[in-house]
Amino acid sequence: MSKSMKDSGFFPKFINLGSGDLSTLLNQEIQVPNNSKLILIASTNGNEIDIFGVSDNFSGNVGDIELSNGFSVMFDERIQGDLFSDTGETLPTSLNLFQNTSSGPVQINWLRC
Repeated sequence: MSKSMKDSGFFPKFINLGSGDLSTLLNQEIQVPNNSKLILIASTNGNEIDIFGVSDNFSGNVGDIELSNGFSVMFDERIQGDLFSDTGETLPTSLNLFQNTSSGPVQINWLRC
C-alpha cells in the first residue's frame, strides 16, 4: 500500500502555468517524476483559489473542501489524482473541475491526463 503524501515526507511542487485562458493553460505537456500526484488549483482573480479539481474517485461534498488555507489544499488527498500505480505504471487520471461561486462549487469541466 502506498503512503499518503502527508506521511511520505515529500512536499508538493507547484508549477505555475501562467495567466490566461484555462483551457489553453491546461493544454501543455508537463514532465513529472514517478509516483507524482496531480492537484489542480487556479484563481480567476489572482487573490483566492476558486478553480479546483477533484479526482474521479472523490466521494463526499466538494463544498466541504477547505480552499482558503493553502497548506490544507496541498495535503488534502481528496483532491489528488494518482498519475502512477504502485508499480510505477502510468494511470489514466481524470479530475472533475469546479469553480467556487457565491452559491457554492459548480462543475465547469473535466481534465483527463
